[in-house]
Amino acid sequence: MYELRIKGQVDKKLIKQLQDEYYKQVQGTYELYNSLYMNNYCRSYNKDRIFYLGYVLAKNNIDFTFTELEG
Repeated sequence: MYELRIKGQVDKKLIKQLQDEYYKQVQGTYELYNSLYMNNYCRSYNKDRIFYLGYVLAKNNIDFTFTELEG
């Protein structure tokens, strides 16, 4: 399981805008964006999806941490 967690405060409107713009690029990311919007983090067993969200966040100057969780 992999976790991406946003550092600090991010405008929720920006997360929603990124979701609308990018979720169709990689299947299965819509729910991950929802989790970012609601909780400031998301988790997935799919490393590629988490890395893609990290790419989108970095491209928009949003700081985050990436963690590989045990279990």
